Amino acid sequence: IIQPTTDLFTDFLRSHPPRRTPGIKDLVADLLASGVSVYLVSGGFHAIIDPVANILEIPVNNVFANSLKF
Repeated sequence: IIQPTTDLFTDFLRSHPPRRTPGIKDLVADLLASGVSVYLVSGGFHAIIDPVANILEIPVNNVFANSLKF
């Protein structure tokens, strides 16, 4: 069983920056500008997914992912 820490995820994100599909930032920006609610649904963990949502300017309350208890 893993014992995750916030430092572990911070280090992981530093060494493995999020990769995005080319053009996704523009697509999300266009959708948001048009008044479309954008959601991010992932089987990953909030600690990894939320920074991507921030980059894409997707509200964190529109992110559905797994949570870890530290």
